[in-house]
Amino acid sequence: MPVLAGAAEANVRAKIAAGDFPKGFRLAASLRGFDFGQGRKPIMPEQREKLEAAGLEIGRQLAAAGYPVERVDR
Repeated sequence: MPVLAGAAEANVRAKIAAGDFPKGFRLAASLRGFDFGQGRKPIMPEQREKLEAAGLEIGRQLAAAGYPVERVDR
């Protein structure tokens, strides 16, 4: 498998591991500076922990690929 394909797969897996769709994808977009707003459902403490862990992993992957991490905070 080419390196890029492996990195892309790992990135998608990290987004899925973040929990309920589309929270992980919204998180990844926020790390690149895009603000898609908050989800409609409240986040439980366990979900927040999973999102925080996924955010660290996705941010690490983006930095390793040479992309700046520009977290959108609310």
